[in-house]
Amino acid sequence: MPHQSAEPTTCAVRMPARQWRRVDRVLDNVVNVEAENGDPHGLVETGVQILREGWRQIAGWTPETTGFTDWPHDDQEVTVSLTGAQWTYVTSCLKDVS
Repeated sequence: MPHQSAEPTTCAVRMPARQWRRVDRVLDNVVNVEAENGDPHGLVETGVQILREGWRQIAGWTPETTGFTDWPHDDQEVTVSLTGAQWTYVTSCLKDVS
């Protein structure tokens, strides 16, 4: 029987930092609106997890860190690795604001 990893497979996407900043803004808005409405669609926890992953992977930044001094410049290439389910969440949020 093949060994199966307990960790879900991730997909790394490389993009200019300005694109991830857009993802960050959109997800932040979705999470805030959902939280204010009592999270009827169960989106808050996943959104927060994705935001934290982006902060950790791109800038080593967490909410406990002050400021955004470690964020890369807009044109700098960054890579974010998320699970397929997380990327699906991201794309559905982006689609809703396009």
